[in-house]
Amino acid sequence: MPYQWQKRLLEDVAQNCQWPDLLAVPTGAGKTSVIYIHVFLNAMAGLQSAGIDVAEHDLSRLPRRMALTVNRRALVDDQFTEASALKEALQNSTDSVLQEIRRGLSLRSGLAVINASEVTESDSKSEPEDFYVLEMRGGASLSSEDRLWRYHPTACAVICATPDMFGSRLLFRGYGTSRGARPIEAGLFAYDTVLVADEAHLSQQLLKTARSIKRVESYRSNSSVSLPTPLQVVETTATPANLDSGLHEIRLDQTDFEHDKNLETRMRKQKTVVIEPPSSADKLAADIANECVLLMRKAPGSVGCIVNNVSTASAVAKDIQDALKKEPLSDSNTSEEIVLCLTGPTREYNRTEVLSRLREGTTRCVVGTQTLEVGMDVDFAAMVTELAPASSLVQRLGRLNRGGALDDATAYIYYSPDKKSTAPYEKEDLQQSLEWLKQFEGTAEGLSPWAASHSQMPATASSRMLFQRLEYWDAENLSSTDEDLATDLNVDLQNPSDLNLWLRDSLDSDDAPNIGVVVRDLPSTVNIALEYLHLTPPVASEIFPLRSYAQLQKKTWSKVKKSTERLFIYRAGAKNEDEFTAYSIDKALSSEPGELLQSGDVIILDTSAAVFDDQIHAFTPEQTQNKQEKDVFNRTAGDTLVLSGSQTRRDSDGAITHVSPLFDTLSAIEEKQLDLKNLNEELDEKINSRTSAESTGEELKLQKEYGRLNADFQEALQDICERLISEEDIKNSVLGREKNAATLIPDFLSEEVPESAEASKDGTTHTVTSQWLIIHLSSSLLETTTAQEVTLKDEKRDRVFLLGEGGHEDCVGKRVGVLARHLGMNPETIETLKEAGLHHDDGKKDLRFQDLLHYVARVPAQKKKYEQTSYWAKSGTSHRLISQEQQYRLEHGLRGWRHEQRSVAEYSRLPDGEKHALDQKLVERLIGTSHGHGRGSFRDNADTLIPITERNNETASAPQEDIENVYRNAHELFDSGEWEALITTTHERYGIWGCAYLEALLRAADVTISMEGKYAHGSVSTAR
Repeated sequence: MPYQWQKRLLEDVAQNCQWPDLLAVPTGAGKTSVIYIHVFLNAMAGLQSAGIDVAEHDLSRLPRRMALTVNRRALVDDQFTEASALKEALQNSTDSVLQEIRRGLSLRSGLAVINASEVTESDSKSEPEDFYVLEMRGGASLSSEDRLWRYHPTACAVICATPDMFGSRLLFRGYGTSRGARPIEAGLFAYDTVLVADEAHLSQQLLKTARSIKRVESYRSNSSVSLPTPLQVVETTATPANLDSGLHEIRLDQTDFEHDKNLETRMRKQKTVVIEPPSSADKLAADIANECVLLMRKAPGSVGCIVNNVSTASAVAKDIQDALKKEPLSDSNTSEEIVLCLTGPTREYNRTEVLSRLREGTTRCVVGTQTLEVGMDVDFAAMVTELAPASSLVQRLGRLNRGGALDDATAYIYYSPDKKSTAPYEKEDLQQSLEWLKQFEGTAEGLSPWAASHSQMPATASSRMLFQRLEYWDAENLSSTDEDLATDLNVDLQNPSDLNLWLRDSLDSDDAPNIGVVVRDLPSTVNIALEYLHLTPPVASEIFPLRSYAQLQKKTWSKVKKSTERLFIYRAGAKNEDEFTAYSIDKALSSEPGELLQSGDVIILDTSAAVFDDQIHAFTPEQTQNKQEKDVFNRTAGDTLVLSGSQTRRDSDGAITHVSPLFDTLSAIEEKQLDLKNLNEELDEKINSRTSAESTGEELKLQKEYGRLNADFQEALQDICERLISEEDIKNSVLGREKNAATLIPDFLSEEVPESAEASKDGTTHTVTSQWLIIHLSSSLLETTTAQEVTLKDEKRDRVFLLGEGGHEDCVGKRVGVLARHLGMNPETIETLKEAGLHHDDGKKDLRFQDLLHYVARVPAQKKKYEQTSYWAKSGTSHRLISQEQQYRLEHGLRGWRHEQRSVAEYSRLPDGEKHALDQKLVERLIGTSHGHGRGSFRDNADTLIPITERNNETASAPQEDIENVYRNAHELFDSGEWEALITTTHERYGIWGCAYLEALLRAADVTISMEGKYAHGSVSTAR
């Protein structure tokens, strides 16, 4: 049954369609219930929209998305696990109540309305969801499934993120997000979303920034466009700085205990406080260790020990292990099995094992730093802790008798007044905490959660003198997409401002860097390793989080150099060629961390690098002695599987022998893959050459043959994988999921390696051919520009026409209109979005672009004339080679060319009778920014956008007078500064994030129509 405070929260949100500003609930009182309340109310809003009487109040304005942030990665994982379990229950349960909630979520998402509105056919095999759950943390790239929420803005979603990952997205600079997708995420987070900032005392700057969005957006001068509610912000904390905040709040009340007896037990169970006499600095670790050993011999469960820095934790753990070696516990074998030292954050893959050991009772004492404070959901029978600020102590004791199973549990607090350094805390904060703590010593409840929440605890001194206030001009600056304004100049994404000013509570250089480390089995040749990494980017579960920038100093890399000579840096969201960069360790030694790394980056090392500890796999190169870490990619990557092997090895007699089974088995399916490619090209030729929109009998025969051959190929692929990989690797891999979901990318790569360790000195080498078999899910999202602009991802391929009823633009216009109507927008907004959808791809009529879409490698290039009934929106080629396309773009001036830029010029030349939107400038803006570019400037001027060769070409995409009109409009827009003025004007009228939200709706319609394979059959009408 829900607690009383949870019922009040639900009723309060339902009545006001507004979440409270403050949720002041002690640790252990069920704050994660906000996830359930959010999902339940969205389901009720869905049922209400269908005319079902489920609530007194109108729920339509409730936020559809909930973003939960907390400044501890482990807690982000916990929240994600909780939300994922709820989603699974809703999907699989036969319970009638849960099924009705699922029905409500479906109605809320409007999937039935959207599907019913379609007049085109679709061969899509994947249905969009009505409830999304995803995690954002640590620099790992999101899978295609994790990106789907962007393109379904009407669906309910729960997003679990670190403050940096959420905040950077809100400010148009999403770490790990492509430039084109950043405005989408910013708009969706700024509207129809509630931010729940857990442990808010750790994220005060993010709170101030997030609460500024509504104020900055209120400056917009035009109300003709209707938008959902702007970002709502909930501050949740177990340690409120004062008891009278002046905010709209929900608190746990003492009267609640009359109904919630079990909650009272958890909140008021005695937690005795014992303040130990001060220790000298050199004896502090020994005194803490002695106390832990005594408790281990008598406590009815595991003992938690939390200290303030890594060196103290390591010393305490060693002293405990030494003591147990001399006098073991009666029920244990070795001290290594029962004492665990957590000196820093660990990767998710290993964290499951750690929690399992704790819950099974095989670990009797855990020694840790702040990782244990709010980073692990554990329950200790006794605790020993070093003195910390009051808020930190409350968090630490929240792990003591967490479930309330014991009648009494004791916390022993140690401190040393003569310690030279009190880092990471201020000495004054510790002294105030000690004085505050004395009031709980000897009391009946001690420092129970309830007692702590009703005491005015001393505020911890801020590490910043002032917090930053987000202003309109800051937002305008941040929202720029920073186009590359020189044709052949590729530079890193400019950062016009330091995001830390608006996201971080501390600007110290040693603050948590949001940078991770991954180990991989990689090819020894750098270029080959880079190619491999592009195909297998890091995933969240395999990343070791770094706890501070101190771990990136030169002394660290000098340790790493002993076991490897290179490293790779992964920057998700960078340009494709810049995502991975290789560096020598010497380069790292000669550079400051900020020169090579930025927040969200991932460092990739070879498995030979001895940089991790022996117990929990934390990044500790200074303490590691020749320990190799496993490559766990196959056990953590849900949509990719890797097999590797070497062709040769040296046997005991020195002879080089053939050993890899990959060579024997891959050859059997390479021929099938080649046949598939040839058949695909033959099918493309048929599609290109026919004059009717109807598929011919010969085409249908080829498509049937293609399906049969593809099934054989997949069966052979399945067979090789089942024979070559272990059960542990295959358990969570792509295999065993939907059939025909994998494609083969074999890569036979030769490397020159030393014949032996001795021979390497004189340079003698032999050739070894390594193989890397990489299998991906084929049903991936159309994320890249090439896929969205050019390729139709659909097995039953047919031409996708641009214009006319049932054409691509018609479908997008109808879809975005349905989305806007379902979101409750007014007729003026709906018409604006529909008109933008109906013209967003007009620029694809460019002759060169049409030639690109019709391009087939096996057919010689021919001069073609395109008409209103034959313009294509997508290519029919599903196996187009990227290298061929890039070469074509380079030869025809399409490298970096933006078709949506020309689309604006095409739209602006239309007579007024063909324009129906109230604000045509907003339509122009939405068309131009429909792929995330042009937010500020475009690269091309009129002469490069519509070159003289096309204007003079008799087979050009429009009559000569029309081309000249388009060119003149392009000149006014992109040579005279009109476009930059238009961006400024629309920002002022509709808000910076308001424009981004409307862009997100248009992009959602465009991408989903492309994903679903929408196309027209029969004759094509040119009517709009």
